[in-house]
Amino acid sequence: METVRRKHLNRLFAGVIALSSVCVMTGCGPRNAASQRPAAYGAKIVVIGAASGEQFWDSVQNGTKEAAEEFGYEVIYRNAKSNNDIDGQIQLVHEAIDLGAKAIVIAPNDPIKLDEVLQEAADKGIVVGTIDTNVDTENENYNGFVTYHIGSANASGGQIAARQAINFLQSATDKAAIIGHSEASVTAQQSVNAFRGQLTGLANQQAALAAAEAAKKAAAEAAAKAQQENGGEGAPAGTNGPNDAQQGGAPQGGAPQDAGQEGGAPQGEGQQGGAPQGGAPQGEGQQGGAPQGGAQEGVNPVLTVLYCNDDIDIAKAQALELLENSNVKVIYTTSAHATRGVCEAVDEMEMTGKVAVIGFNADDSEMNYIKSGTLTGTIIQNPYNIGYLGVFYAGRCINNERVSANVDTGITYVNKNNLKNAEIQLMLDPSGYVKEHWKDVK
Repeated sequence: METVRRKHLNRLFAGVIALSSVCVMTGCGPRNAASQRPAAYGAKIVVIGAASGEQFWDSVQNGTKEAAEEFGYEVIYRNAKSNNDIDGQIQLVHEAIDLGAKAIVIAPNDPIKLDEVLQEAADKGIVVGTIDTNVDTENENYNGFVTYHIGSANASGGQIAARQAINFLQSATDKAAIIGHSEASVTAQQSVNAFRGQLTGLANQQAALAAAEAAKKAAAEAAAKAQQENGGEGAPAGTNGPNDAQQGGAPQGGAPQDAGQEGGAPQGEGQQGGAPQGGAPQGEGQQGGAPQGGAQEGVNPVLTVLYCNDDIDIAKAQALELLENSNVKVIYTTSAHATRGVCEAVDEMEMTGKVAVIGFNADDSEMNYIKSGTLTGTIIQNPYNIGYLGVFYAGRCINNERVSANVDTGITYVNKNNLKNAEIQLMLDPSGYVKEHWKDVK
């Protein structure tokens, strides 16, 4: 029965995973055909997660166990104490080296500070792979000791969240706030920066469209007034009558020339595509942000960016203070703990439905908050697949096979409307889904 379930799970795993791989192949070497069994059979693979006590990492661990059973590896799974526990991860890497690990698969809690110990492991011939987070590959001291990276695109998650958040900002005074889990976390920064840039671009686009509509209305009113003042005989000499509005001919004090044709900003404003300094990055409008011709002063929809050290109580306290500001209509968070703290604050203030909360990752509490309406939606990853592939790739490299340097495991936005969909339930709990839907399979 378990074998059948496992086969079904593997088929589903293969079908649901979003392998948007960067097709850069890294050479682990040619296949070793001399041995009867692959070199990785029975090999010791140590997996080091980012934090203890989180369902995300429990799901990652389940994925590593499944891969270990399927391919015959010895997998030792360990978690750091928290997302900020860098020294703990360094110690766990040292222990893995001492245990004689053939591969170390890690979610580094710092993009640079683990370089030395991971380089030490690589120098000893140990395969080093990263999951969820990665080291800073642009760092001048990095020399390529990471063989592969498995994870989702946190920047894409931030952009998706921004596209949801803009629906709750109805005026220029409406604001969004961000509570990230750690200022030192690469994933937090990627998510925060992408959310902020995308939302700023969208807000400027929204403002530009509103300006265009206002300009069109003003031009039409001016043309109608001119016609009325001339006894219905047309506009004053030197104008083109009602059609003048289409040529940018609104009276002085009305819409600027060409308003409405390029998004309604004053002529020459926003020609770089983004908001002014502090707003969207230059060229943001070309990738879904503000169109050419943003608002004259630039719209900055993000009130503040805070960090809670991935602590539920700190996130709650920060949210309670934010909720005192009536202009805050959206709070975006970058971790399960941050999301939970914000939701507790919203419930305490009895503001469900008045403030949108958009989270990141998923655990049981977040799913319950979605059902109750406190949590508007959340960005979910594929932690089970991240763990499974992390071990699978480690085994391939031990076998001297070639693997993709980067694998994107995908992200999905979950809210009340799609929470019960089969594909969402499968991503949230692959093992549980299979057991439930194939429980009668013999």
